[in-house]
Amino acid sequence: MIYSKYLHISNWQQHQKDLISFYYSSGNYSPDMWWWCHQDDEVKQYLPNLVRDFKSIGLDLRQLIYFTTLSKDLTVTDHEDPLAIFIHQDSQDNPHYYTDLDTQFDPTFAINIPLENC
Repeated sequence: MIYSKYLHISNWQQHQKDLISFYYSSGNYSPDMWWWCHQDDEVKQYLPNLVRDFKSIGLDLRQLIYFTTLSKDLTVTDHEDPLAIFIHQDSQDNPHYYTDLDTQFDPTFAINIPLENC
């Protein structure tokens, strides 16, 4: 099973700038929020070049989730400690709890893109 692989994304440096700009200007930014997501229609509207370049390598961008993490410590093994490494598997949300933020499709791939202070 392949757990990860590198992708070549055209215009990466410009996409990084656009993603950071959208992060702060989308109206959802708050230093108190750890994560929030944007559905595909919003991403297509505000980041059309990113959607286009993902499509050019065979990927449909369905959802964009920004998340913030604190510094981590590899020696911490208590999963409830905020310094523990956070690993998760994307999956479809429970259909009984759909909201505007829920994933209403079964995620196939998740691409993590570090943007700041990485």
